[in-house]
Amino acid sequence: MKKKIVCFGDSITKGHPGITYLKYFNNKKKYKNYGLSGDTLLGMHNRLNKFLNSNKVNNTEGILIGIGANDVIQPYLNNYSWLWKIRVKMLLKRGSVPCYSNSQFKDEYTNMVKTLKNSNKFFVIFSIPYLETNEHLLNEKIKEYNKIIKRICLDFNVPFIDYYSWQEQEKNKMKNTNYSFMSKNPLLVGADTALTSYFQLADHISNKRNLGLTIDGCHLNHHSAKGLARMIEETYKTIE
Repeated sequence: MKKKIVCFGDSITKGHPGITYLKYFNNKKKYKNYGLSGDTLLGMHNRLNKFLNSNKVNNTEGILIGIGANDVIQPYLNNYSWLWKIRVKMLLKRGSVPCYSNSQFKDEYTNMVKTLKNSNKFFVIFSIPYLETNEHLLNEKIKEYNKIIKRICLDFNVPFIDYYSWQEQEKNKMKNTNYSFMSKNPLLVGADTALTSYFQLADHISNKRNLGLTIDGCHLNHHSAKGLARMIEETYKTIE
C-alpha cells in the first residue's frame, strides 16, 4: 500500500459545504481527507492525537494542516441567531471547542506543532482562509491568528502557505467588491452542502451571490479550491 499524505482540517478540507481542494490535486490517490466541518484547533488536535496513536499512521507519508477558521467564526455564530446558538452547543459537545484569545490560540497551536514534530512525520501548514464577508472584525481576527501561525512555523522551521494573502490578492484582481455571510439558519447552510458538495452547483451559487472566492463568504468555490491545491503542490515540489 502506497503511503498517503493525510489532510487534517475543517470544512475547507472536508468540502462540506463548498469545494475541497483535494479535488484539484494532480495525484488525488496520494491524499486522504481528514477534514471535519465545524472543527476547531483543539478539536482537530484531539483527532490528530488519536490518529498518530493508531495503526493508520504507519501508512502515512506526511501531514497537511489547515485549521483555525472556526476558532474565529464559532464565537461569532453563537450570537448570530438562536438557531446557531443551538448548533454551536452541539459543536462544543462534540469537542470542537474554540480558542477565545490570541494567547490561548498561540499556546494551543504551538502544542499542536510540537505534537507533529514528535511524530517524526513531515508536515505542511496553510493559513486560515480569507472570509469574503463585510464582517470586517472577523478578517481582522483571522489576520492576527495567521500572524501567530506564521511565527510558529518560522520558529519550528515548518513550511507555511499564506493562502489568505493569495485569496485577498485574487479578490482585488477580480475587482469584486461583493460580500456575503452564512445564513442565520444553519439548515440553509446544510442545503448549501447538498447543492455544492453533491450536486456540483458551487460556482452557480457563488455567481448567484456575486462572489469571487466562496459560495457563502466562508466556504471555497472551485477557483479558491484550485488555487489552494496548486499552492500546496508547489510547496511540496520545493521541499522534495
